[in-house]
Formats: sequence, structure tokens, C-alpha cells
Amino acid sequence: MDTHAEGRALTAAEEFDHQLEAQAHNFALMLPKHVSLDKFKRVVVMACIQDAKLFAADRRSLFTAAQKCASDGLLPDGREAVLLPFNSKTRVRLKDGTYKEVWRDLVQYIPMIQGIRTRMRNTGLVANGEAYIVHRNDKFYQKFGSDPQIVHEPPALGTPRGEVVGAYAIIRLTSGEVIQEVMDRDEIERVRSFSKAKDGPAWRHHWGEMARKTVLRRAAKSAPSSAEMARLLERDDDAPERDMVDVTGAAFDGDPEPDREMLDAPTYSVTDTDGELHEFSTPASAVQALAAVFDDAERRGPKARDAALENNRQTLDTIRQANPELLRELDPFGLPPAPAAAPNSEAGAQDGKENARASDGPPASEPSPRDEDFWAHPSLTLGAAMDPQKFQAKMHARIREARTWGEILALRDDNGEVIDTLPRAYRDDVLGELMDREVELRALDPAQA
Repeated sequence: MDTHAEGRALTAAEEFDHQLEAQAHNFALMLPKHVSLDKFKRVVVMACIQDAKLFAADRRSLFTAAQKCASDGLLPDGREAVLLPFNSKTRVRLKDGTYKEVWRDLVQYIPMIQGIRTRMRNTGLVANGEAYIVHRNDKFYQKFGSDPQIVHEPPALGTPRGEVVGAYAIIRLTSGEVIQEVMDRDEIERVRSFSKAKDGPAWRHHWGEMARKTVLRRAAKSAPSSAEMARLLERDDDAPERDMVDVTGAAFDGDPEPDREMLDAPTYSVTDTDGELHEFSTPASAVQALAAVFDDAERRGPKARDAALENNRQTLDTIRQANPELLRELDPFGLPPAPAAAPNSEAGAQDGKENARASDGPPASEPSPRDEDFWAHPSLTLGAAMDPQKFQAKMHARIREARTWGEILALRDDNGEVIDTLPRAYRDDVLGELMDREVELRALDPAQA
């Protein structure tokens, strides 16, 4: 086990930081210029903090997966790509030279639909790429010939759409050419059968998202692309590793590494500079994430810093009440001091207790609080008189509040004109979140879909 300069044993978190820093050179060699090394490392740390299984997974496998992600120019943030732990039988070499079979969590790198779309556009040859799910009660047909065409009309809102029967993708090239691909459910399931994570949470809980990604990947193989894009599209075509994996070597020469400490259920929320909400299990891990958020905000400018402070004020206040010493890590960012305490009184003390309890957030089983007045209004527009980052943050908040896919459709339609005027990065992010939330809500309530 590694030790600190003072002679004490390193904590699991410190050991991970040292190992990640040792990999920094490899990441830097693979990352494209538009993705900074610091940002990539922060996203990897964030992913491991959020997923206890990923943090406890085989480190060589984790960093190999992260290197593949870096070479594709994507971030493992759950939107562009994910690092997915899966249990597999591996072979570990012991000190006496013999081998022992053990079950170990390895890590698979999976590019997601938003990452594929982003990389397609980055080639300069693709204008746009979309993918959709088709249900049995939808009106759908495909026409071939000199003027190929796909027609897809879902039934009226409130009408059951039936089971999913397939998916299709349309890619528009900058040259004006249009590429179409249609796959029925059986074809999609055949592709799924070759995935290492075919029974994992992504396919079990987000089948629609994975189906859209599958058909978009197939269509993208017919589009002009770079060697890097071709490599990205082949990532999911790797055959499953059915045999034992030999993970011998200097890093694993010895007894199988012990299980690392696991994290408790998330209780602290941190909103990053892109408006994404992340959950953490301890105040210390939340402070680490906040440091990464404020560091990124400092690079983006005063508006981003103010937004990061406002979005995370409640979490800062909660940590300040429970363990103010932890916030010293944020001193370099010059955060404002805590507001003045209210006059001492029994009522004030009671209010403080109530606020402290409220800051912990609602139980996981309860729906997220939402502005019912907003959703009851005939128009769900957020307004155009705001900068793109603020609009993006507000849209993310409303998307998380939505309880039906019909609300998502209305939110998208009522704000469509503003979304179309956003810079491409903001526009793609908002549209991607809208589609992901729609798929999630349809899956949660099949009768509604």
C-alpha cells in the first residue's frame, strides 16, 4: 500500500489521486486540443465519486477505458460517454507465480449518442444527425428509389403508442446529401447481444436511448468521416471478453487487491458549470466537486462564477453548518462569507433547525420540487432576454421538474425559437437533455407512451 511522506498510509481517495496523476501524461498525449487535461481529469474524478462501483473497480481496467475515451476526444460525463463497471472473471498472478481466478469489476468505455453526434459534426462534413424510436401505433413508412424518404407521425397526445418496434436515424451532410438508416427491434436486439453490458442498467432502464444510439452508429458508418471517427464507431463492436482476463504485471504482482471503501447513498447536490446536477454521499466529496466547479467557472469568467455560486449556495450553506472546516479547500476561490446569523431567539433557533433539515433535500422517493405555477401556465416559455448559459441552466432545471413526456414536448415546442438561436454547444446540450428526459419518462410509464 502507498504511504504518505509522513509515513502514514494513504486513504483510498489519496491513493486514487496519485494513480490518476500518474496517468496524466498518457491522457495528455491522447486528448485533442479542444479538451483540456485538467477538465478531463475532473470529469473522471466526478464519475468515480458518483459511482462507488467505478471507484472500487480494477484500476488498470479503469484507466485503460479512460484512455480510450480520451483518444476519442470525449468526456466520460454520462452524456458524451460513460465508464461502465461490469463483473467479469479475471486471472490474477500471486506472489508465488501461480494464478487465481477471481470475480472483479472491470470497466468498459461506451460512447453515447451525444458524443457520437458531437464528433460527427466536428468532422466538418456532417450538418446534423438525429435518431428516433418508432412505436407500433405510430404512422411510419420508408420509401426507396431516386427520392428516398422516411415518414414518421406519432399519434395524438394522450393516445397509446404501443410497444417499441424499431428505430431510425437521419444524417444530413454539409454537401446536402441525406443518409437514412432503419432498424427493427430484432436487429437492435442482435446488436445488443454483442455488448458487454447487454444486461446492464443502460439497456435495462434506458432501452430507447441505447436503441437510438445503435441506429445512429450504423447510419454514421455510411457518412464520410476521419480515422478517429471510424475508431469511435467501432468501439461498441468489440466482441465480449468471455475468457478470463490476465491482469498480471507490476501493478498487480501480489495478492489480489482488497476491496476499496464504498460510498453511502448520495445526500449532497452540486450543480456544475453546464447546469448538470450531481449527487454526492459525503460533504468531503461534495467539496471536492465544488472545487472543480469553481475552478472551471473561474476560467469561464465572472458570469459563470456567479452562476456557480448561486446554483450551489444551498449546498455550501449545508456544509458550512455541518463542517465549516471542509470549506477551507474553497478559500482560493474567494467565496463570500456566510450571511450574518439571525438574532438569538427560540423561534430563530427553531427556524435554523428547520432550514438545516430542509437543506438535506427531499427523500429519494419523493418527486423533485417544482414550480407548479410555471407548469400550469398556458405557455412554458422561459424568455429570450438572458445569456445562453443562464437559459441553459433554467432549461435543465425545468427538464428535471417535468413529470410527463407531454410536458417535455410542450417545453421544447414553447422554447423552440430561443433554442434555435443558441450557440451550437448550448443548443445541442439542451436538445440532448430534452430527448433523454423524454425517453426516460416514456420508459417509466409505458401506458402513457
